[in-house]
Amino acid sequence: MQIYFFSYLCGVVCVSLLAVHAIPSFEDFLSSDQPWSSLPQCSRLNEPCDYALKTISQRRSPNGDVEREETLFETITEICTCPDGVACPRGWDNVPGKTITRNLLSSGKRVEYKSNYCTEPSPDRICNAEEEEVAVVMTGVMYPDVVESVNCACPNNDFNLQLKRAYYVSTFQITHEFVCSMRTCNMNTSNRRVCKKIKKDQTTEYRCTCPEEYECRMEPSARKGYCERRVEM
Repeated sequence: MQIYFFSYLCGVVCVSLLAVHAIPSFEDFLSSDQPWSSLPQCSRLNEPCDYALKTISQRRSPNGDVEREETLFETITEICTCPDGVACPRGWDNVPGKTITRNLLSSGKRVEYKSNYCTEPSPDRICNAEEEEVAVVMTGVMYPDVVESVNCACPNNDFNLQLKRAYYVSTFQITHEFVCSMRTCNMNTSNRRVCKKIKKDQTTEYRCTCPEEYECRMEPSARKGYCERRVEM
């Protein structure tokens, strides 16, 4: 999935999540030997008990080869404990049904953001990927991570989601609607580069995902975003 969001990744994401959940900072986890039993219990099962970030950058070397670099950010311990002795998936561990992964683009880097949850949603049907059916709806402040609904399951229970629609429900509350997959923008048509659009009701709608070496960009006062070549870092 591609969400085109904030430029200063870890600072903005980590600060916003820490503010929303009122949890100890990364520095607290690093500097103290806080035992697992002293962590707060997760108050809502639809909120994450742990999360992790991975930045992925690519550039072409002088000889034309594509060089790939990955950097992983994880918490030292989960941000809260699940009730009834249930284990929270840790860091980059992938537990089908309990892990939701979203892909972002930030300053030319691809970013994978993984949220881990105490409970497994149990939708009773598979999403219609061809019709880009909404699979998961999330709400929150700045960067939603509270699961409001899971309407259907992605094939193979792989919740590697792509943002389809974003809109504000109040001054500070934003809702994101995710699909399992989205078509790639057709770069051979006259309207080839339009990847997202802001509608009259201020809903941001993502029309397609840009090809590998492109990213979706929008000028501050514009109503449409276009696939532009990714800036090499």
